[in-house]
Amino acid sequence: MTSTPHGIHPVFAIPEWLPHLGGLATFYAHLARCRSQLGLPTTILTTQRKPENPGWPGLEVVCVEGDKNRRFVQLSQALPEDWKLAALSLATGAAMRAWLREHAPNCAVVFAAEFLGYASALCETGLPPLVVTAHGSLGQIAARSPADAGAPDLPLVRMLESDALLRAHLAHAYSPANSREWTATLGHDIPCIDPPFALSQLLDTPKSANQPLTGVVLGRLQDWKGAQTLADALARLGPDFPLRIDWLGADTRTAPGGTSMSEWLQKEHPTIWGKTFCWHGPAPREEALRRQARADFALVPSRWDTLNFTVLEAMDAGVPVLVSSGTGASYLIEENINGRVFPADDPEALATVLREVTTHPETLPALGERARTFLRERFTPSGCVERYEELARRAQAAAQKQTLPAEGAANALQMLTEALTQTDALPRRSGRELARALSQKAGERLGIRRKP
Repeated sequence: MTSTPHGIHPVFAIPEWLPHLGGLATFYAHLARCRSQLGLPTTILTTQRKPENPGWPGLEVVCVEGDKNRRFVQLSQALPEDWKLAALSLATGAAMRAWLREHAPNCAVVFAAEFLGYASALCETGLPPLVVTAHGSLGQIAARSPADAGAPDLPLVRMLESDALLRAHLAHAYSPANSREWTATLGHDIPCIDPPFALSQLLDTPKSANQPLTGVVLGRLQDWKGAQTLADALARLGPDFPLRIDWLGADTRTAPGGTSMSEWLQKEHPTIWGKTFCWHGPAPREEALRRQARADFALVPSRWDTLNFTVLEAMDAGVPVLVSSGTGASYLIEENINGRVFPADDPEALATVLREVTTHPETLPALGERARTFLRERFTPSGCVERYEELARRAQAAAQKQTLPAEGAANALQMLTEALTQTDALPRRSGRELARALSQKAGERLGIRRKP
């Protein structure tokens, strides 16, 4: 491979890629699409099963799933049997590191996520400069959802996630709220850069006359996505209120007691379930976006979200957006100008906004048009590419001045694992018990494990 005209060849080292529909894959797909539109090369390095190559000019997709799986099996045999997250993190990072050592293109700059902590393995002298993006870590999710906080190896994965952000040549977030959170957590500046977004070429989407007024939520039916907040708000409005909210997304076991959220909502809110709150399960991406584009408004009731790309996708389609203040993308919304913002985790406030837009639906089209105008002025392919190439240049400059120690958290944990499981003086069972004890102590120090 040869160097690029800009002197930068991004390698997006990510565990998720198309056709996966999560926020992490969406972020890098938008950035790759913007680069392709300007004729610039990008390499996707992924452990995603059967990754899709959308055929965009200049885009190369490399899959190292097989190597990751082989390493995962080896680590699973060595680590405590319930340390699946740690094994997945180390296996993912090691597979990507091995490919980069042998095949990194000239002028490569690696972009990776803090999520899962795999990028800790990419913080190594001899590898290309590294930019780590704060997308929303497992540690952050666990802090907001008790159902996600039970993994015994979570303390180690949290350590790897923080290590990746601290030791990267450059780290950043793409919403002000997440930037502030990580800066406070790490005591280290994590700047905010606007997310990438490739504008749609479809400027006009046919609207149907929705009776009653219809809003759409796209995302998992999950606690921190605001499923309970929405149900409580609709219950306040009553089952005969002339409004329907269609929720498209997979069910999760994040209801109280770790039970199914759909079953819990149906039991707790039988008067509105299937009437004003209509859950439809997951839908293919194109169908979900079509449903959103034809709705009267898009709703994002999240208690917390690092961004939520459905906000930008709705704005792009000219659909009015109603977002909670806990949604990272809420910083792009000016109240009653290009959308509506309501306090997070506040059913009464959400009910008030829903009552207002239902009483005055004539206000919605202008909100949608102003949202689309705002988005098209702020997010252009050239502006997006320049923002992220500037991050790459800063990482290159930092790499020239800085030598990363080889013994990062991922490498240290890998070496500890090998020492615990391969020495003749320490039986494998004893090694596993010691590793479990270390994780317990780390969890106590981090405040996410209680003493037994």
